[in-house]
Amino acid sequence: LNAGSIAIASGHGRSGGDFLVSGGHGTLAEGGSIRIAGGKGATTSGRVDISTESGMETSSASGAISLATGSTSSATSGSVTVRTGNANGQAGDMTFMGGNSMSSSAASITLQAGLSNDELGGSTYVASADAGSVDVVAGLHGLSGDIGLSTGTSVVGDSGTISITTGDSENQAGGIVLLGGVSTLGEAGAVILQSGALSSHIPGASGKVDVSSGSVSASLESISGSVTMHSGSSTSASGTVAVHSGSSQAGASGNVLIASGDS
Repeated sequence: LNAGSIAIASGHGRSGGDFLVSGGHGTLAEGGSIRIAGGKGATTSGRVDISTESGMETSSASGAISLATGSTSSATSGSVTVRTGNANGQAGDMTFMGGNSMSSSAASITLQAGLSNDELGGSTYVASADAGSVDVVAGLHGLSGDIGLSTGTSVVGDSGTISITTGDSENQAGGIVLLGGVSTLGEAGAVILQSGALSSHIPGASGKVDVSSGSVSASLESISGSVTMHSGSSTSASGTVAVHSGSSQAGASGNVLIASGDS
């Protein structure tokens, strides 16, 4: 037979009654904890569902769910840990999904580290375990979205750097591929490498673009990597490879230097 259920509900009214569950205060040590757990089962343990109800009217908004630790004035605030359990077979997945919309913009997902008034702000770290992948994809149904990767703007100091690197390896290290999308009807996606512009009237220089292969220092019989620039093949006319310096209105324009290394 099934075991009996327990239902605890606050009262109905023009405004529904609140339902508060609170651990006890600790005057000399830590306060009391609250634990919500599904029951053990012979096949699957019980679920824990936390959700707000739908609005009673079609124009009513559903309620929000807030998961936060308390603030503190001098000590460290508590952490929020969301994880699935370990398993001898396949461990459970974790899904963060914004809601769909039938007539307006769908919900967004924001991962943001905290700010600090005196020191550096918090970091946001996304990593896979051993041999796992990290995929960032914009748009899966119909229209493709944009992916923007940028550092924040700085008013008084330097802005942050973006580093894209693969891990070191005792065997063959991973490569980095920058590839524009394929098009069946229009123009295929472009790949643009451009340094930052100089917008101030104070004399300075715009950013550099440095393309080079890695150095070799471990073995006298090894050679450094090649740098190849070429346009794609075509059944009609292939593209042009142009190497030139920028124009100058007041001074001399830059030089184009092509030279092999010393031997």
